[in-house]
Amino acid sequence: MTSKTYYEVFIQPALDIINEEYAERLGKLFVKCICTGEKPADDALTDDEKLLWNVFMFMVEIKFNPCFSESIADVEL
Repeated sequence: MTSKTYYEVFIQPALDIINEEYAERLGKLFVKCICTGEKPADDALTDDEKLLWNVFMFMVEIKFNPCFSESIADVEL
């Protein structure tokens, strides 16, 4: 499976869910994480939210880490 296919099948649908249903909740947690370095506690998120949080953080890492963004250059972010 190519990076582009993986993105289209798994990542993009998760990002759509984040955008439509969890933008405010995960956005607040992200700002707190950036400002304080404190990540959400395990019991603070449901299993679904944990999965979405991990996808969100994965995309942030890809977007802002040149090592990752160069290695999956065929994925349009």
